[in-house]
Amino acid sequence: MNDPVEIPPSSRRGFLGLCLAGGGSFGLAACGPGEVVCEIGNWALPVKPAGVFFDCLQMSVMSDAANLIVGEGEWPTADDAQVVTYLDQIFGEWAGPDLKMRMSRLPEHLDNFAVQQQGRAYVQLDQEMRSETLSRYDAAAFADRKDEANATYIEFKSLVLKIYNTSAEANRDFVLVPGEYIGNLSASEHLELVRAKALDFAG
Repeated sequence: MNDPVEIPPSSRRGFLGLCLAGGGSFGLAACGPGEVVCEIGNWALPVKPAGVFFDCLQMSVMSDAANLIVGEGEWPTADDAQVVTYLDQIFGEWAGPDLKMRMSRLPEHLDNFAVQQQGRAYVQLDQEMRSETLSRYDAAAFADRKDEANATYIEFKSLVLKIYNTSAEANRDFVLVPGEYIGNLSASEHLELVRAKALDFAG
């Protein structure tokens, strides 16, 4: 049995709603305020372990949504490019509290929409129904971008596509450019670095 995964307060309402979906038959072995155990019962989507920042349910829903956004074909999936794994890592390292709170609620927003559209929680839908639900959610989100849930989805989709399109897996001609990252540079420091690089290049 997996250890309980702590979830942020902003997500608790959504997870409790998931636990209650379907008259308590939702496939979670334990579900109480502040914790959820990813014991699989009637989940229809692939299950992911908890990450650095996102818990097991968030990782599972986001990975599934990312794969649906990227689509299927003769190209790598979002899982192949480890899109949500990378997203989870950068959220654990640099994302601000507001962004963390917004993104952690995406599974809750998807679940609410799924219940409205299909009468069941997102994780309980088969792949065809999840794809249909996400397609409808996508259309609704771009039709009303001012809604918080919709804006969160658009933000997530943008991050997914940026991470995927710049990944080695999605680019056959990918070449890693050597270098280093230096944060918080002033304009004068930047110009000095550019001059130094130019002198090195010129020999």
